[in-house]
Amino acid sequence: MTAAIDRAAPRDIFDINLMPKRILQDKNFRSAVILLASSSRKDIRQLQLFNWDNSFKQKFEQRLFPVIRSNTQFNAKEQVNTALKMIAFFLEFSPQEKEYLDRLIDH
Repeated sequence: MTAAIDRAAPRDIFDINLMPKRILQDKNFRSAVILLASSSRKDIRQLQLFNWDNSFKQKFEQRLFPVIRSNTQFNAKEQVNTALKMIAFFLEFSPQEKEYLDRLIDH
């Protein structure tokens, strides 16, 4: 999850879609994602979600499709939209998470 937040590579999007959806309800998992993402060189508070466009579609075709099994059912646009919703969930910070990030990153 933190890799997808940090770099949004096609493989990360593919991996997110393999995660059980119930993991989003796990507070410990959320805390771990916030902690790991806060150690990134990028300021997690400033991240913007990417859009599905032709350049991202090309990345999928060039970087992901050659390494997944040919019989794998994969709708890239649908998978990206699902992953974006999951990533967005982690970018909506509670007041406590925001305070943690502000103290860690700003000082």
